[in-house]
Amino acid sequence: MFRNKKLAVYSLLFCLISLLTYLLFFPTKKVNIQKTSVIESKYVQEKTSAKIVDLANKSNSSPSSPEKLADSDYIVDCTESIELAEDNTSQQFSDYLLTLNKSNKTEDQLAQLIQSPRSETKNDLTAYFDLFKEEPRNKLIYSRILKLCISQFDENLCNEKLYDQAFQVDKANAMLWHSIAAIKLKKEDIDGVVSALNEANSKKNYDNYYFQHVNFIEQNLKANSYLNFRERMSISTGIKSEKFSSLSPIMDFCKKNYFSQIEITDVCYQTAKQLELQSNTEIPRLVALILQRTYHEFYQNNQAIDNIENKIKKLVSFVKSSNYQNTYMLIPFDERLARNWLALSLNSNENDAMELLIQDAIFYSRDRNYNPCPINN
Repeated sequence: MFRNKKLAVYSLLFCLISLLTYLLFFPTKKVNIQKTSVIESKYVQEKTSAKIVDLANKSNSSPSSPEKLADSDYIVDCTESIELAEDNTSQQFSDYLLTLNKSNKTEDQLAQLIQSPRSETKNDLTAYFDLFKEEPRNKLIYSRILKLCISQFDENLCNEKLYDQAFQVDKANAMLWHSIAAIKLKKEDIDGVVSALNEANSKKNYDNYYFQHVNFIEQNLKANSYLNFRERMSISTGIKSEKFSSLSPIMDFCKKNYFSQIEITDVCYQTAKQLELQSNTEIPRLVALILQRTYHEFYQNNQAIDNIENKIKKLVSFVKSSNYQNTYMLIPFDERLARNWLALSLNSNENDAMELLIQDAIFYSRDRNYNPCPINN
């Protein structure tokens, strides 16, 4: 758990920017083998703007009559607070974990497993299965089981019966079938990988449940500890992101085998095309663009490469912008922003949520009395 002087949100933002920059300049290898042909399917991305505007209109985040500064895009900067804020949560967090350990509630046992600081083992896989028996439609539990089946495979638990339950848990979520593909990849079942990715490509969305995890842990901390909101957000956003994603093995598989067989070329390219449209968060969308770029570089489709590069640069530029970073830094200190960030991210997508949040942060910052940064109060 994140216990040093910098808040977890600062670490997450730094990692996000680093990963975006790394992927932007990630070298791709050209493979000199016979070219294969791929028939591109056309998909249409669902419009979410109406829902986002509706959510924004319903929020109670706008102050009624702020004393406005000069018209600008200035946002209060809490960077110093992020870097210097003391973390005195260790004892309270330890007490919280003890409370969870004594609880027989499924939600408390799940929260304890998710926040375990040790490396996960097959015992954890078994523990998640026990919880899944209690709540067989729980998306967080099921996704954690699939992720653990990649690293802690147990043929008695990780089998077709388990995979088929994805249709009951969240049948429209491609992420579950990406995880199934990663499990099959671990077992070197290439036909199974291709089949799972084809199934994933038929789904409506890709959701790694990150924001659901943040919301779940923050609420569990609120119910079982005396930690304040900033401390709860620090803990809930500090959960390692690799706990929620199986994209890395899929990306590695496609990059290494993209042009080895026409079937793999087809499924990897369609995965890249679909993932860009399906994902509600930025990293999977960027992974999708990188895979598309690899494909078009091989076939020397220069116009397509330029279009993809523009998309990548726009995405990276947005995340690295001062408005984005300053708004992100405000989240752990301003509960209004944090609640809106979670609500919008859960109901739309990360990019649109941050665009709206930036406008909120600019609006609040025009009030001379607005300064949620604790060390400046």
